[in-house]
Amino acid sequence: MSHASRLVLAFAAALSLGACATATAPNESAAPYAAIEPVPIPRLLEAADNLLAREQYKSALRFYVQVLDREPDNAAARLGVAESYLGLGAAPAAEAAFAAIEDVPAFAARARQGKGLAALRQGDHARAGTLLRDALARDDTLWRAHLGLARILDGEARWREAAAAYARAAELNPDAAAIHNNWGMSLLAQGDYAGAEAKFARALELAPDLEAARNNYRFAIALQGRYREAFAGASDRDLPAVLNNVGYAAMMRGDKDRARSYFARALEASPHFLAVAHENLQLAKGQGEPND
Repeated sequence: MSHASRLVLAFAAALSLGACATATAPNESAAPYAAIEPVPIPRLLEAADNLLAREQYKSALRFYVQVLDREPDNAAARLGVAESYLGLGAAPAAEAAFAAIEDVPAFAARARQGKGLAALRQGDHARAGTLLRDALARDDTLWRAHLGLARILDGEARWREAAAAYARAAELNPDAAAIHNNWGMSLLAQGDYAGAEAKFARALELAPDLEAARNNYRFAIALQGRYREAFAGASDRDLPAVLNNVGYAAMMRGDKDRARSYFARALEASPHFLAVAHENLQLAKGQGEPND
């Protein structure tokens, strides 16, 4: 069993775009209502793009589809559909949608980036790497392509190249919390726990509600032996998962007595049976070995 499987980690207003019909004039009961003009395509695309930027993928998809109902060859809307599918986690559908526009010169680089990210989500790192490198050869400013490539390089333990990719992504989009969270995970894998802590802290500065970064931040602190500090601010709801994660950090440090205590407390604090804490407790008691 991998280390990650023994942790509990996390890795708009409605728009009224229709025109109003004019009222019937006095003494003109037979007068027809004015025709409702369709919403202009640019306004539909602007609304869809805003929803996509706010990660409201289902709503964005509906607007893009409205555009395509009227203009089936609208490349911007087709790109938006592909990005919406990717955001919704429908990687195969996203990849197919990106492939359909990769021959449009204005969108070729972004289409290859999207195909690469979709391939990465499907676990095909070799194909993802090829696509992302091709996208960056066409447009080096695609920060998500750099971030995706960094994840691939992490998997190959090519740490220096991964760091350069993370740094380039952060240069292009310094306010993206995901970059710093993923960079922190890279540093965790290298055993640089203090460096990882700093990256997770930066991610939380940018996105205080990012649960993945919060969990990772606590774990990085615990890995440095600062167990009590790792619990700071933990709610009753989060406490069982935090106890389990801190316990696992203690076990990684060879502090099995402390680990057993935290796993037992996690089981006591959880309103439901916490299988991962139970398995970790058995492991800490010497009744099992990790299947890494």
